[in-house]
Amino acid sequence: MTTMEDQAGEVPLPRFGHTTTLVGGTRVVLFGGATGDAGRYTITADTYVLDVSNNIWERTVPEGQPPSPRAAHAAACVDQFQLVIYGGATGGGSLSPDELYLLDFRQEANRQRSQWMPVPVQGPTPGRRYGHSLVFHKPNLIVFGGNNGTQAENDIWHLDVERAPFTWAQVELQPQARKPHPRVYHSAEVCREGPATGMMVVFGGRTADNRSLNDTWGLRQHRDGRWDWVEAPGKKGSPPDKRFQHSSIFVGSKLLIIGGRGDDVARPLPTAMYDTENCEWTNFPSIHRFRHSSWSLQSLFFAYGGFDHRNPSAPTNHLQVADINRPPFSIGGGAGATSSPQRLASPGQSASRGATAAASSAQSPDPRSTAAEAGGGPASRDSTAAETLRNQTATPGPSHLPVDSTARQRRSSQGSV
Repeated sequence: MTTMEDQAGEVPLPRFGHTTTLVGGTRVVLFGGATGDAGRYTITADTYVLDVSNNIWERTVPEGQPPSPRAAHAAACVDQFQLVIYGGATGGGSLSPDELYLLDFRQEANRQRSQWMPVPVQGPTPGRRYGHSLVFHKPNLIVFGGNNGTQAENDIWHLDVERAPFTWAQVELQPQARKPHPRVYHSAEVCREGPATGMMVVFGGRTADNRSLNDTWGLRQHRDGRWDWVEAPGKKGSPPDKRFQHSSIFVGSKLLIIGGRGDDVARPLPTAMYDTENCEWTNFPSIHRFRHSSWSLQSLFFAYGGFDHRNPSAPTNHLQVADINRPPFSIGGGAGATSSPQRLASPGQSASRGATAAASSAQSPDPRSTAAEAGGGPASRDSTAAETLRNQTATPGPSHLPVDSTARQRRSSQGSV
């Protein structure tokens, strides 16, 4: 059952095309998106923080140089207390610069404010784009797909956060290798449990000729450095509806496809679940939004903002939650898993390389209580990836962008996205 959560504090304005990123397991960071309605939208560079233990929002103005206002961008958490932003659209057909931005929360343990900073990158980049995806699977940030302003893409770029100087590298596939169609407004998430551990799993999206998709692909990196795609088999159940502008999250080895829209914008779409253990699709009535954002916390999954299908011109700022351990989901335990080799499987990568918020903590009656008890301060010892990223961005040099104190002020631009 889906419920509407109460919110308090400095609740953000209704919006769409924003990102929400779970940081440190105790808070969610919202950035950007578009506010307004009836086709007259304001593109923002807002930063808000939600305390997941009590649903209290706080608008924060970090130090440093923030990203410019944008929507349809992508964000990812690096280790625990840093997040990165890439790409997006600024309205009126314009795209955001191809810079990578970092928001660092680690110094809050020393009673210092969080800080925005551009990450110095050498060489070519994925370029300007919107409606793409960005994930972090240690040590790589991975960008896939999106639209470059003229066409949809299906290229893959990765950046190793543990190797300086920072450089983007485009993944070169074998000439005859199978791969997903170019797409925009798809979803991508890293699986960190089960047979697909270590794979970035992509679902749906929209093609260059405006066709909605419902295919599922896993991107693997082999021990010898090769990358390839494998299409997820569907052995049981009905495949999900074709959709784009949805979101996806992993809860254990289960992939949840939340919301989205198809050709009929007024038709709400069910939440779809794919079990990577037995390759079964199941559909449930649940959260009906598109151009929203989502995150998970143990058995709970959340959706924030976006459009309601009943009024697709005015965004919401609703916070909805559902528990996958309760009807109609009740997916716990991995029952019915099979050992068939014909499934979405990674090439023998260790499950210890990372953990989602859904899998990293012990079960409790209310996951948000556990998060609150864990404390909100950054870890006292930095990981290699985080420390490398911090040191590089903090070191002056030819590629380091100077901090402009005036950039702390809120910026916005008018347009449609």
